[in-house]
Amino acid sequence: MKLVKTISLVLFAIMALSCSSEKEENKITTDYTTLGIEKVIICNKTFYPQTNSILPDISKDNQVALTGIYNDGKKIELSYVYLVQSDETPSLDVKSKYPETSVLITEGQISGSKTITATLTKTPEPKEIKYIISFLKK
Repeated sequence: MKLVKTISLVLFAIMALSCSSEKEENKITTDYTTLGIEKVIICNKTFYPQTNSILPDISKDNQVALTGIYNDGKKIELSYVYLVQSDETPSLDVKSKYPETSVLITEGQISGSKTITATLTKTPEPKEIKYIISFLKK
């Protein structure tokens, strides 16, 4: 019985160590702050990035919510929903402190909702950030 417990304990330890090293190998460490995001402007409201982050600080606004993040190490997509007031016109702009960072704004429709996407790239870096905002009427 002691032998079975010892073998089980050793196998458990090996599995735990192998799982933790696998997580370390898959960890994405791309630094997107090099794109120089200064602010994200949604419907004339300015949101500044959290410290050392590309995520806008939306904590004090009840009209916007982060709904999804996709990151493959070269591209990150941040999806948000914004509840549009009756007197607001959906709009999106992103400002970078670096002139070599390109910002492309595109509009579309997803499930009947207006969607605006800001895509930021900087050459020669193979990095891309997409802020995807879906506007819902309140």
